[in-house]
Amino acid sequence: MKKPLVFLTILYILGIVFGLYVSIPVWVLLLSLLVTVAGAYFFLNNARIFFLSVLAAFFLMGAFSLSLSLTFPEDHIKNYTPSSGLNVVLSGTVITEPVYKKNKSVFIINAENLKILESTLEVSGKVLVWCFKENQINIHDHITAQGKLYQPFPFDSGKKLNYRDYLAQKAIYSQFSISGGSVLITEKKRGSNVLLKGMQRLKGKIRGIIDVNLSASASGLISAMILGDRTRVPDILNESLQRSGTVHVLAVSGLHTGIIILIALLFFRMFAMHYRLRYILVILVLAFYCWFTGNRISVFRATIMASVFLLGEIINRDYDPMSALSLSALIILWVNPAELFNVGFQLSFCSVLSIFLISNKIIMSSPLRFKEVKAIRFLIQGFSVSLGAWIGTVGIVAYYFNIFTPISVMANIIIIPLLFLIILSAVLFIFLGGIIPGAASVLALNCEFFTVLLYKVNSLLISIPMAYLELADISLKYVFLYYIILSILCFYESINCRQSLKHAD
Repeated sequence: MKKPLVFLTILYILGIVFGLYVSIPVWVLLLSLLVTVAGAYFFLNNARIFFLSVLAAFFLMGAFSLSLSLTFPEDHIKNYTPSSGLNVVLSGTVITEPVYKKNKSVFIINAENLKILESTLEVSGKVLVWCFKENQINIHDHITAQGKLYQPFPFDSGKKLNYRDYLAQKAIYSQFSISGGSVLITEKKRGSNVLLKGMQRLKGKIRGIIDVNLSASASGLISAMILGDRTRVPDILNESLQRSGTVHVLAVSGLHTGIIILIALLFFRMFAMHYRLRYILVILVLAFYCWFTGNRISVFRATIMASVFLLGEIINRDYDPMSALSLSALIILWVNPAELFNVGFQLSFCSVLSIFLISNKIIMSSPLRFKEVKAIRFLIQGFSVSLGAWIGTVGIVAYYFNIFTPISVMANIIIIPLLFLIILSAVLFIFLGGIIPGAASVLALNCEFFTVLLYKVNSLLISIPMAYLELADISLKYVFLYYIILSILCFYESINCRQSLKHAD
């Protein structure tokens, strides 16, 4: 069977969807999975039964992993969290770097102890904390605080995007609010991860360089692209990019990862080293960048795919992008199967998948005389990638965000090269600015220029008539119908290509 990893991933995803809509006890799924795995072992010599058993095992594994993630122990803090709010004393360890927003900080803790009235309980589970008072909290600190414990509110509950469901996808079912008058005790944990502390200091230094040398609008944009901090992006820019279908440039994504790969390859190429060592160093840079930006889904996916490609080059093995994409999806969904229902996961994987399936067909269908001219061929390739990504994500965007952005194809062709210039300028500005402080103010001019250019170009694009259309709510069945038709067309085209090759032979 060609590309077995693709089929196994599809079965695993179908199992997750099955587990969401069909309630089966975890022990039943586990028993069925063990029986299926045993059947595959006993029928190793029968290729057909072995193949069907493996497919069934991955299906059951998907259903089991989702059911297991939705099964909570008795001490889980979800079981003690009321909907209306309850005054408690909560203790736990900070597991994410605090994000500061005006008069508050936001972070996640692993809950450890909960005091309700005179009773103290040992608890477990993640809690999203909103702290409305000045603090010096860092990741891995242990905190004890008085505050209000409550379930997340389902903001926008009438729409497709639901804040409570979004947090549930991150395994967060409780929120804790620390008001200005509450008691907050912070204990610095001894022997905490030195690497995490070093990363925090590095992020703080980068933030300092950005804030001191750039205007508010430019610093918000650069912080989003380099650090993954979108809290300071001006609302007007965020809305403008949404209308042009290019809001993905703000989030640290696979596109940014690709640019980092290119910059790293160009940098290491300046040194006289074997290509294998160069590729290993690029993989290490990718791993650090993924960790540095918070292991976001799109970055993690791009890191896995690029690492598989580079490892293949190192050991002289062919690269199959579909298998690499499937591997990254399997790893992400194995860790947290609920990510399948996250709009970020869906957009990330559908865009890349549609690029693989559609962009090459667009290039092949273009006139030969155009492909012979290097400049025109480059434009065709850019257009095919942009159109392929748009076709793959237009249904998801329309469903979740109620917007249709035909200008997106043209906008991405123009803005993505500009994004490369912004990130390259930002990397040079931060790197050299950290070494030579006097150079930061000069190099910041490039970032300011390209940031203003992005504002102007995007504003011009969305001013074109019919650049974007705001839609009424779209039923999920129409979205499914769109993707079913798209899948049939891609499959039909692939069958035709294979038959043509057979006839040619």
